[in-house]
Amino acid sequence: MNKVFPNQTAEVQISHQKMIATLGIPLRTGEKYWFQVQHPIEGKVVLKVLDSPDLNASGLKGTVAESIAHLGIIPEPAATKLAEYLLLIASR
Repeated sequence: MNKVFPNQTAEVQISHQKMIATLGIPLRTGEKYWFQVQHPIEGKVVLKVLDSPDLNASGLKGTVAESIAHLGIIPEPAATKLAEYLLLIASR
């Protein structure tokens, strides 16, 4: 997230593309959040804030399994590897 604006909107960047997103709850600058992209409303991306995964509570494999199940993704080996990679990057 690049910038947080009033009215629960923010500038987000995915790769090199920037867009304005509508947020489900107010956020604080400097905090880390996990988002699930919802259906666009009025041309804006809508982001749902997810609970941050806790690698310490269930370990990497347990957290990966929980994340994949929460998002409704089929637990294929490629999905598991991608989830592991994203969780490790985010935990740095």
